[in-house]
Amino acid sequence: MTQNYNINVQGGDDVGMYNLSLGYTDGQSTARRNGFDRLNVRFNTDINIISRLTTRFDMSYAKITRDVFDNGAPANLTEGTISSPTFLALIKSPFLNPYTYNNVTRKLSSTLAEADDYLTVLDSDLTLGNPTALLANGDAINKNRVEMTHFNTVLAPRFEFINSLTLTEVFSYTLDRVSQRYYRPKDGMPTFLIDGLGYVQNKAMSMFSKETSVMSDTRLEWTKQLREHHVNAFAGIRYSSFAYDDNQPEGQYSSAGNDKTPNISEKMDFVDATGVDDEWRSLTWYGNVD
Repeated sequence: MTQNYNINVQGGDDVGMYNLSLGYTDGQSTARRNGFDRLNVRFNTDINIISRLTTRFDMSYAKITRDVFDNGAPANLTEGTISSPTFLALIKSPFLNPYTYNNVTRKLSSTLAEADDYLTVLDSDLTLGNPTALLANGDAINKNRVEMTHFNTVLAPRFEFINSLTLTEVFSYTLDRVSQRYYRPKDGMPTFLIDGLGYVQNKAMSMFSKETSVMSDTRLEWTKQLREHHVNAFAGIRYSSFAYDDNQPEGQYSSAGNDKTPNISEKMDFVDATGVDDEWRSLTWYGNVD
């Protein structure tokens, strides 16, 4: 089920015109813990500051939050076990209950069952995780969650010296950020062997990337009608800056995992990290006469 809410306000007078839009979306999937929500805001305005000086100011903001669990199965089961709740729910036998049986009360308890091991007598790798336990132990604000944020603002003043001579500036700033936390829990999931690595339990991964761009375009323009000729000349300077950084640490425990502390730590048995840090700048002078 998806719910959408929107508000729009607009108006103005001789001094300025404005438009404000707000929207919120909440989407819930058929599969549990696969929903998302989105908040977006946009504000546009044109302002007459003083005589011959005007400006345009635009701002937009959007934030998307989504629950992200594994989906499907590994292409090669020697590289990892099945950790998708929806896939496990489809392939597991219906006589397997996600909760433990209490021999005293002779009823099912509220305690979540561990990974199934009734086939391990045939092969130690023939065990599947408990999808209900995987959802319960893998759901939190710092587990299996992604946040995407976009922000942009534009300021464009314009000053008219005389009717034929104007000075304009367009300044833009944009920020895009993605933050994702992945966690494969220990409880309810089997300990399994990964070729070239060893036996592993829980796994924590994090990805944080940020992209910022700044652009400034300052232009002086002169136009004139000379009898049957129309003259247009302009000159300006344009500056642009772009920066991008990304880091992706990950780690796995072989025996000391704890679902209460899903943080990546140097104490983990298998730790790895990659990252990128790039930046570009450019400055351009230009001019033209028609």
